[in-house]
Amino acid sequence: LTFKGYTATANALDDYEKGTFTPAWNTGSASSAMFDSCVYSSTAGHYTKIGNMVHFTIRIETSSVTNANSGSHVILTGLPFTSKSGDGTQAGATFNYSQAICMSNNGYIPTMHIGANSTNMSFFTCNGNTYQVGDGNNDFGQTLHIHGQYPTA
Repeated sequence: LTFKGYTATANALDDYEKGTFTPAWNTGSASSAMFDSCVYSSTAGHYTKIGNMVHFTIRIETSSVTNANSGSHVILTGLPFTSKSGDGTQAGATFNYSQAICMSNNGYIPTMHIGANSTNMSFFTCNGNTYQVGDGNNDFGQTLHIHGQYPTA
């Protein structure tokens, strides 16, 4: 891909990719799994990777979420590329629309964090606590629209 008719290799964007992926809630019996199981109404993930930066949008809707495992936290899995590691690089995302998560949890606005060397996104309150069982006014069994970006290796 070149710009303004420039054909020199130095002026070309040589690492551009678009695609889809399938986001999901981390489920099962693992200590990190918030939910035992989920029934999805729909899930959709779209990404554009330019160089080492991945821009993504997610729509995830569940019709039911079964049980919640005490002491674990909410994790969204399935990001299309492993995030960069080794230099303290971290990334986040924001809600575009949510029927599922109240914008304040005990006075804290939710944040999403993509740690180093990961394809997962964790949900935290702004005071650094993870979203867990019993967090009021939050129902992850509804619809979330999320967008964000993160660096890859």
